Amino acid sequence: MAHSYPACNLCFRHLAPDAQAAGVGYPELERNGVSAEELRRLIESLAGLAPRVESPVVPELRIATAGRQYLVQVKAGRICFSSWSVRVGGK
Repeated sequence: MAHSYPACNLCFRHLAPDAQAAGVGYPELERNGVSAEELRRLIESLAGLAPRVESPVVPELRIATAGRQYLVQVKAGRICFSSWSVRVGGK
């Protein structure tokens, strides 16, 4: 049985909308309702791009799901992942 994953919301920084190119000239972009399959393609593209990224460019992909946030960022030619929980109301 295949898993069904909820769509997520993305924010691109220093990154082309297809994650095939990076640069300070790319404006911040938000995309909502991105499927798990599309997210996987974007992360794979970012991983392929990582060795070619040069300072001062720091491309990143911010991922928001229900209650969780993730950051996929290129640093020193590699992709780095961070995550954290978002709680509303202090509970």
